[in-house]
Amino acid sequence: MNQMKKIRGHEMEYREFIGYHGTNNNVAKQIIRTNFINNGRVGWLGSGIYFFEEDFNLANTWAIARHNGKIPKVIRVEIKVPEREIFDTADDRDSKKFFHEFRKRFLVDQLSGRKRKINVDSQEDLDGKIYNAIAKAKGYKLIRAETYTYTKADREFGFSGSRVPNGIELCIKHIPYIEVKNYAEAK
Repeated sequence: MNQMKKIRGHEMEYREFIGYHGTNNNVAKQIIRTNFINNGRVGWLGSGIYFFEEDFNLANTWAIARHNGKIPKVIRVEIKVPEREIFDTADDRDSKKFFHEFRKRFLVDQLSGRKRKINVDSQEDLDGKIYNAIAKAKGYKLIRAETYTYTKADREFGFSGSRVPNGIELCIKHIPYIEVKNYAEAK
């Protein structure tokens, strides 16, 4: 949902999102009591707090897999971000194209030795660092992208997932844009 807000004589367009964050019961209690904490780890979409956009089931699947043996819990949040601070590769072809052009330039610079080499541990790490560099250069506070989250069947049968996305993830880099948070239950 988009909405406009007037700030100091200028209209600013906002987008609102519903996100679901999968975790375990103990961490969920702490998040509800205090707030989310960005630990700085780099994931597929860079550093930040991750949510599945309007998808409780994927968040719950993630929580069960990630926190094996602990009680899974899902937190529902409402996020409101200025449109100009969103990098959306899920719906915006130009953003997707920009990502790949930036990534190509980054790799050429790294391989040619023009810039200081960075450590990249995996494809996830590389893409996350590219998203971080884009966010820093352009002032983006939310990354929105199609992703594939491993399913129970993937894990049981040893599959490495799919290149076809099964959801949209949000990576929020500015915690104050999370306006509401509460526990979510399966419908």
